[in-house]
Amino acid sequence: NGNNLDLFFNYGWNTRGIDVSSKCISDANHNFDIIKMRHKLKNNFSFLKNDMLDFLEKEKKLDFNVIIFSNSLYYLDYSQIKRVLENLKKKVKKNTDIFFRIRLVDDFRAKLCKKKIMKKTYLINFNCTNEFRLKNTFFRKAEFENLLKKYFTIKEINMFKVKYENLIKNKTILNSDLVLWLKT
Repeated sequence: NGNNLDLFFNYGWNTRGIDVSSKCISDANHNFDIIKMRHKLKNNFSFLKNDMLDFLEKEKKLDFNVIIFSNSLYYLDYSQIKRVLENLKKKVKKNTDIFFRIRLVDDFRAKLCKKKIMKKTYLINFNCTNEFRLKNTFFRKAEFENLLKKYFTIKEINMFKVKYENLIKNKTILNSDLVLWLKT
């Protein structure tokens, strides 16, 4: 619905979003039309219905100042995450800021997952978070940092472990994420 980009748009940035859901794309366009009209903004936005990995593989060059993977990368399996990083390495311009949010191994989902699909990737086989039958990939902080170093010459990196509780279906769950900004 565009909520991961609306702050940037409100601050005058041109924004482009990618999502596999037609409904989310429609909602984002609707929301951004309202924001643009309400605040009389001159900047532009666009939303594209596409799979993020397909988009990255088909684009010849990623001419963006900032790329954000907010609450999305961990739904890919380990090999797909590596393909995302490979594409970013080849296609982003220097001094691009990239935001990642990944799940850490002490997230409650990792402790409940029983079906391992591949290295670091599990199938969610419970329904308390509306992620039933979705893949989730979990890392240790150092593992993800080392993976990034394999693909990028890192000029700057800021990493934060974020642990927080959510109430989902009358149950308190512990989320554990790694949030980081990387400058290529």
